[in-house]
Amino acid sequence: MFNSSAMMKMVDEVIRDHDLPYQVKRIFEPPDQSWTWCAEFIDPNAAEAHHAFEICVRWPYGSNYESVKADLTRQLLAHLKR
Repeated sequence: MFNSSAMMKMVDEVIRDHDLPYQVKRIFEPPDQSWTWCAEFIDPNAAEAHHAFEICVRWPYGSNYESVKADLTRQLLAHLKR
């Protein structure tokens, strides 16, 4: 079962594996989106207007930890290139 601790573990792994500068502010499940978890990040190197950002990933039936982690990784690396 996927929960906030699994999401936090996944986020920590992606940050560590890719040596990203981000810090996790919070993990949450949006009330209006099923099978979705979000993480709010702080980028200490970004300008104030872009200091905080959110990434959301879906965990639909049939997906697994690795497929969701791949989506999270893709989104975080894309954010880094901005």
